[in-house]
Amino acid sequence: MKKLIAIFLALAGILTSGTFASAEVTSFDQWPWWPFPHTDDASLSVTGSLKQGETYRVTVSGTTGGATCTVTLKMMDSGPNITLAENFNVTGNFSISSGDLTAGTAGQYENFGAIVCGKTPTYITTHFEYPIGDPTNFTIFPGAGSAFATWGVASGATSYTINTAPGGATCTTSQNFCTLTGLTNGETYTFSLTATNGTVYRSIGSGPVLLRQPVTVAVGLNGATWHVGETVTAQYSVQGSSSNPTITWYRCSSVVGAMPGLPAGDCSAVGSGTTYVMTAGDVGKYLTAHVFVNNTDPQGQMTASNMNAVLASGAAAPAPVADPAGKPTIVNIPNPIVSVAGGTQITITGTGLAGVTTVTVGGLPAIVVSKTDTTVVVQVPVSTKTGLADLTVTNDKGSVTSKSAIVYTTNPVLTVAKTKTLTGFAATQKTLTTAQKALVKVLISANPKLSKLACAANTTGVSMNKTELARAKTWATATCAYAKTLNKSLVTAITATQTLPKAKVSRTVALTLKN
Repeated sequence: MKKLIAIFLALAGILTSGTFASAEVTSFDQWPWWPFPHTDDASLSVTGSLKQGETYRVTVSGTTGGATCTVTLKMMDSGPNITLAENFNVTGNFSISSGDLTAGTAGQYENFGAIVCGKTPTYITTHFEYPIGDPTNFTIFPGAGSAFATWGVASGATSYTINTAPGGATCTTSQNFCTLTGLTNGETYTFSLTATNGTVYRSIGSGPVLLRQPVTVAVGLNGATWHVGETVTAQYSVQGSSSNPTITWYRCSSVVGAMPGLPAGDCSAVGSGTTYVMTAGDVGKYLTAHVFVNNTDPQGQMTASNMNAVLASGAAAPAPVADPAGKPTIVNIPNPIVSVAGGTQITITGTGLAGVTTVTVGGLPAIVVSKTDTTVVVQVPVSTKTGLADLTVTNDKGSVTSKSAIVYTTNPVLTVAKTKTLTGFAATQKTLTTAQKALVKVLISANPKLSKLACAANTTGVSMNKTELARAKTWATATCAYAKTLNKSLVTAITATQTLPKAKVSRTVALTLKN
C-alpha cells in the first residue's frame, strides 16, 4: 500500500507542478484504491510539530448529520492499516484525535485516512522535517566591488545561499560567512540569505545596501613580554579602502587611549612600519601605534587601544596585581584580531579568572572554553560591525572592562576545536554538570558543519568493575543526549570501554567530532 501511495504522491506532484520540499501536510480528496465513497462532511487536520523526533496529533472532525454511526481514524502503513482512534456511536458533530505521535525520520512521510459512516473525508500525508532554526544577525560589509556577508548559525542547517539583486551575484557555503564579488561601487543592492538542510528552507533579507562605506581603521598591539629587544606588532583592520596604510610608532610618557588622529600628550615618533623593536629609550615609557589610511574622501585613522610600559632588557615582567575585593583583572589579550563571523578563540590573561561567570565582547556573550585563575579562553560572538569592541569579564565579585580591546575584521579568523575531553565526573553522577555542558556547547556551536558526534567513555583503573563501566556509559549517553538538544540533526554514537590495569582510577568521557 505504501509503495502505491508513494507512486501516487509522485504523480500528483508532477501533475500539479508541485513539490513537497517545503510542504508539511499534503491533502488529497480521494485515494483511487480506497473502497469507500467520499464525503465533504468531515476532514482531517494535523496539530503539533512535524520536525523529526517531535510530537504531533492527527484529528478527524465533522458531522454525521442525523445518523448514528462509527468513526475510525487510521494510519495507512506499509503493513495492515493501524487504527489510531475509533468511536462506535457518534451522532452529529464530532472530533476524534490520534493522541501524541512522534514525527519520523526527516524526509519520510506518513499517510492518514478516516472512515465516517462508511465514507471517507480528505486524506492527508505528513512530511517530516529536519529541525532547523532561522539565521540571525545577517550583516553585509561592503568592500571594493565586493561584499563580505556573515550571519548567526541556523541550528540544523547544512548549507546557506546568498542571492543579490540586481546583478545576480550569489554564493553557497556551509560556513556562516562568504564573499560576493563582481559588484559595482556606488550601486545599491539587496541581499537575501537562505538556510537549508536540503528539505526545509529559512530565509532572511538585508534591506538596501549601498556599496560604499566610510574608511574605518582599528588597531591593536601584540606584545608578549614587552622587554627591550623584543618585537611588537601592530595588528590592524582597514575597512572601505584598498590603500596601503601608513603606520607610525610613538613613545609616550603616559597611557594614550584609542582615538582618531595622532596621539596626544607627551609622545614622540620612534619608528614606522607594521613592527617595532623596543630599545633602551623605551624603558618606563608606553608605546602606541598610529595607523592612517587616506581614500581621498573620507579618511580614517586610529591609535592602538592596548599599550604597555616597556621593561628593561632581561627584566621579568611584573606579576599581575590581584584586585583586593576579588574582582577579575585584565593584563593582556595577545590575539585581539577576530572575525565578525564569530568563532575566533582569544586568550585573556589577568587575575581572578577561575571564577569567571560571563565574558562579553561588544556587549554580546562569548563562550567560555577554559579558565584558570590567570587565564581564560573564550570564543567570540558574531558581530554586526567591524572595528573596536569592549571586552568585559565578570565573576561573582564584580566586573572589569577593557575598552576597545578587541578588533573585529571581515577576514575569517576561525579557531575551531575538533575534540574535547570532559573530566571530573563524580562516582554517583548521572547527568552533566553546568561546566561539562558548557564544553559540549563550545564544540557544537564552533562546528556548524557537524553531522556526527561520537561520545566515548573510557574508564581506567584496577578497581573498575561492570558498575563503573555502566556509569561511564551513562555519562556518554547523557553527553550525546545534551549535544542533540543543541543540534537535533546530529547522528550520535555511544561507546564505553575499560582499560586495565592502571594504578589510579580515572573517569573520562571523550567527545570526537567528525565532519
